[in-house]
Amino acid sequence: MFAAPDRDGLGNLLEYQIGTKANVFDTDDDGLPDGFEYRYRSRLRPAVWDDKNLDPDGDGITDKWEAFYGFDPTVADGGADPDGDGLCSAEEIAGGSSPMDADIDADGLNDKQEREQGTSPWRGDTDYDSLSDGWEVANGFNPKQWNSPYSDGDNDGLSDWWEARQATNPRVADTDGDGTNDGTEVANNTDPSDPEWGGSPPAAPSEIRETVNADGSITYTWKDNSNNEGGFRIWRKTESGTWQQVGSVPANAISLTIPAP
Repeated sequence: MFAAPDRDGLGNLLEYQIGTKANVFDTDDDGLPDGFEYRYRSRLRPAVWDDKNLDPDGDGITDKWEAFYGFDPTVADGGADPDGDGLCSAEEIAGGSSPMDADIDADGLNDKQEREQGTSPWRGDTDYDSLSDGWEVANGFNPKQWNSPYSDGDNDGLSDWWEARQATNPRVADTDGDGTNDGTEVANNTDPSDPEWGGSPPAAPSEIRETVNADGSITYTWKDNSNNEGGFRIWRKTESGTWQQVGSVPANAISLTIPAP
């Protein structure tokens, strides 16, 4: 009896009592859900057609959009900014953006910045050049003018498309200033934005030895040949031929002892 199969927020018994249809989201077909109209029944009628394009509270938001965003149509709150992007709800709705999401298209520009740039708040790449609007603005490109994603203005071996995905500077060949350009770092699988891990991959250890101790424990030792590793993982081959990690140590370590099996 209390279910709401039409998902309008009203239970079946209540729908029966007020004369709305239990299996219809909007009984009077006026574009306003039964539950919304019943909630604000001091002005709206869930079983009688109401003009959804009216704005009786004068806040710049019609009843249609008050219902869509869950706002109160009896309170003039169009000047509020629930998503904190610098635009009030009435401005956002009038401009085609959302008052409940500061960056609808997740391109790095909030709705106010999109308006200032003249870009689309619903499409993260206004000029369809495969480079997001936010990235283009941050790196001095025009987000409304097609820029070739294959360009490599800093001649570092990375196209702008790759620079965007690596979060590197498309105007500086060596983003982290470690002496190795971004393209070389990416090719070597090092981090082009971290000067502590760049240049070339860590050199592999050598002179690796395994010693079985009297108590059954095993000690591994090796020569550390690098100064830019993040640490070591120790793996051993099992009788079945598969590899199993048996331990890990921090950077610059040269031994590890594991308990007896």
